[in-house]
Amino acid sequence: MKYGFTLPGRGPLATPDSLAAIAKRGEQLGYHLLLFGDHIVVPRRISSPYPYTESGEFPGSAS
Repeated sequence: MKYGFTLPGRGPLATPDSLAAIAKRGEQLGYHLLLFGDHIVVPRRISSPYPYTESGEFPGSAS
């Protein structure tokens, strides 16, 4: 069985240097797959309610 992981697309770890370091470490640990989400641009603030959560907050947002 092969394992992989997803890189963070936003937040404090979503910087070019951090992403490169995480990817290199994953390779050193023997992971076979690296994924990155397709939402590469997410607004810092979303004023309208998100329709797919009970709270109306966008998943993973800082609130």
